Amino acid sequence: MPHPPHPQPNRPSRGHGPPPHRSPHVMAKYGIFLTPDRHHIVAMKTTTADPADGDWDNQGNAIVLNSYGCESPIKSMWAVASNDIIARMYFFDTSDAGPTDPGAAWSNDANAFDGDSATSAVTTTSGSSGSNYLEGEGTEAPASDGPTLANATISLAIHMAGGGTCTAGFRVTTNAAAETLVDSTFAINGSNLIHRVALSLPSGGWTYAKIQALEIRHWRDSGSASLNIFDAWIEVIIDGIAVATQQESGRVAFHAFNLTDDDWDIVDETVAVVDGTTSFDNVPELPAVSLALRDDGDVVVVAAYADATNETLRAFTKQDGTWVNEGEATGAVASTDYYGVSVVGPDSSDRISWIYKDHTNSDVDTRSIQSDNTINSAVTVDATAVDTAKLLVAPGVMDGNIIYFPYIGINDDVSVATWTSADSPTVALKADVSDSNVLGHGGASAGYDVTSGGTDEGVGRVATNNTKVAQSFTPTQNVTKITGIEIILSKNGTPTDNVLLHIETDSSGEPSGTQVGNQIIVVDAATLPSTGSILNKGPDIDVILEDSVRYWFVLTRSGSLDDSNYANWFVATSSSVSGESYATFNGTSWSVQAANDGTGVLVFNEISVVSCLSIGDATSDISLLYVEDTTFDIQHDDDATVAGGGTETELEAGSVSHISARKGTSDINYFFRDVGTTKFGAHSFAAPAGLPPGMMMMVGVGR
Repeated sequence: MPHPPHPQPNRPSRGHGPPPHRSPHVMAKYGIFLTPDRHHIVAMKTTTADPADGDWDNQGNAIVLNSYGCESPIKSMWAVASNDIIARMYFFDTSDAGPTDPGAAWSNDANAFDGDSATSAVTTTSGSSGSNYLEGEGTEAPASDGPTLANATISLAIHMAGGGTCTAGFRVTTNAAAETLVDSTFAINGSNLIHRVALSLPSGGWTYAKIQALEIRHWRDSGSASLNIFDAWIEVIIDGIAVATQQESGRVAFHAFNLTDDDWDIVDETVAVVDGTTSFDNVPELPAVSLALRDDGDVVVVAAYADATNETLRAFTKQDGTWVNEGEATGAVASTDYYGVSVVGPDSSDRISWIYKDHTNSDVDTRSIQSDNTINSAVTVDATAVDTAKLLVAPGVMDGNIIYFPYIGINDDVSVATWTSADSPTVALKADVSDSNVLGHGGASAGYDVTSGGTDEGVGRVATNNTKVAQSFTPTQNVTKITGIEIILSKNGTPTDNVLLHIETDSSGEPSGTQVGNQIIVVDAATLPSTGSILNKGPDIDVILEDSVRYWFVLTRSGSLDDSNYANWFVATSSSVSGESYATFNGTSWSVQAANDGTGVLVFNEISVVSCLSIGDATSDISLLYVEDTTFDIQHDDDATVAGGGTETELEAGSVSHISARKGTSDINYFFRDVGTTKFGAHSFAAPAGLPPGMMMMVGVGR
């Protein structure tokens, strides 16, 4: 892609005349998934009917289209379906000829073609496409590039300004003015703005060579004020899915998948990195990111970051190829932590809204960013006295200017907040919509003192001494994902194998030998320090653990037993966790130590299991899908517009963790994660009456 224009201190107002909406041409179902190592995002599709068992992996033409690597595991990911993504921008640069000013009516002619939004060419003389114009021939487009142009929209964008009342004229033609693709005027009247218009289809269709050879003329059509032309460019707009990610390092990235080419057009584009400054200070404890696309292809991303003392959020925009840090995206109250975010929009004025949790006060707030990127003040969605919020796990939806946001409330069921998009909206809260408690209502499932005094237990020494070490824990709720572990490890001597941590079920108060799920931690023992230090891991392991049932973390080694070279697991003998123990294995039997002793494990769980599917207008119903806490079933509530909800129907039975959905032409299509089989399923059901197609599909984690 070409270099974008330099950001301007006083950026122009948002564009007029966005590209026309194009009906989706893709007749397929698409899903965006994370690979097990969480380093890749994979796009999959199918054009077949739903299989009887709903198993996405069984469908013959469900194929992995492409994937890309990120610098480190992705901690939060949200995907947004859209028909308008700007995949490429090519500036008019006079690479073929120009600038041409036959009437000597312009000054600083080259500034209109330098790709710098801070400089401009100026005229105070009226003209036409045949006189007193400024012309540039050629763009910086290559002769060939990535996205297929057959189903793309090719649009012209002009950054212009008027000193007062004036009307700008412009014309774009193919090479040697063989065909006119647009010949139009636009009244500026003192504004500084970007004007967009779609170009006509040239004979024989678009090619990159034709974009490369385009020619443009600018003139002042009428008026008495000066006309400034900063730059002009061509935009290639595709049908696609936009994705934002935040890695463990805090880095935020943007990606776009082309539904025509079945390929990634924008890969791992940096939105922001943690740089130790006031713009993006520190790595957040709980990464979170969400995004929405404006009608003109601009992108709004809100992501987690940490300042010197607190967790908070930042808003970023991409307009005209440049990512801009728009500033604080929360209420910015001192000594307050903010976790989780979901972005929705745009409304009819191109406003984007987001919802986030005030974790310190257990409130939910909303803010919005206007079309000129002014961020409005925070408004409380729910107050502690109304419905204390516990967890943000789902995207919101918008129909027209009506916004609906679901979240998990104090009673561990779903509440829905709704309001009309505005600078200072008035929020109506529909509490306790779901009939049942919702899976993944957050909080630590087990906690142990990882720093208090104790001793080391060697792992994998000799056959009669500590071949394994284990720690018991008992979840306080149903768990489907382990997202964070802290464990104190060190080494004795020079071990060369790996240290392995997994979960086992309990048998008569000791590890059973039956493993639950996959390995959680694999560590090269040679990299461990000689003295104990806390090892932080965010494994994001899918596993089903039942509420109030005892399990064991079991630590082993991959290599041979060695009494001189091994890893140590720090034993915190003063742990105050009632009823829990650590145990050692001598090769034949377990020796369980006194209760209330612990080995320094801290476990968190978080899960995204609620998906607000689709809505009609302000008087229509909201469809809500969620996973029930005790049965792991998917439930569908057909009316979430009232407290208490509507009729609920079981869609899938048991062992489900993640769900995500989108409204199609007549059905609601949804994906789900079967934890038992470790596969994704795809099903659909008839949509409630009055629901329009094209709602968002998102997948992610949040807390």
